[in-house]
Amino acid sequence: IAPAPLKIKIPKPAPTRVTSIYVRRIEGDELVTVIELLSPANKRLGKNRHKYMQKRFSFLDSYDVHFVEIDLLRRDPRMLYEDELPETDYIAMVSRTHQRPVCDVWPISIREPLPILPIPLQQPDKDVPLDLGKALCTAYERARYELRINYSSPAKPPLKKEDAEWAKNLINLSLEHLQNLGEQ
Repeated sequence: IAPAPLKIKIPKPAPTRVTSIYVRRIEGDELVTVIELLSPANKRLGKNRHKYMQKRFSFLDSYDVHFVEIDLLRRDPRMLYEDELPETDYIAMVSRTHQRPVCDVWPISIREPLPILPIPLQQPDKDVPLDLGKALCTAYERARYELRINYSSPAKPPLKKEDAEWAKNLINLSLEHLQNLGEQ
């Protein structure tokens, strides 16, 4: 047996963590609203996206489950909509059972605060507010992302030139603020 001319590493499958939140009615455990936070696995073209799209269509085809989809990823193609979306960095969508096929959409620029979304419940209950900005800050702090993210390396995919300059200034201001806190 001839020895192999090369020894190379093959990629290990990356662990996939898909986050869904199910809002259920206390009496009867009836599903009321599904909140999907898109992951790279959901958006990347291929088998996982196809599985996610089937799940998405099943909820959008439902007459009794509200559907909320939050896309805070700039990479990979957006989910499908019949109408054209404006060019935007992020997007959030709320699809209420009684308004389908029309849904509420929040195009979100990287420069603006994340919105407070209405999470629909069953009638006559009023919507519950979901403060995306506060939720993201909480997740960032609890997961200690400041220790994992290298803000000195370029964003992937790259930001538009004016957004990159804005982000750089924001990071510099944050660093100055931290230095001032350290001196006090």
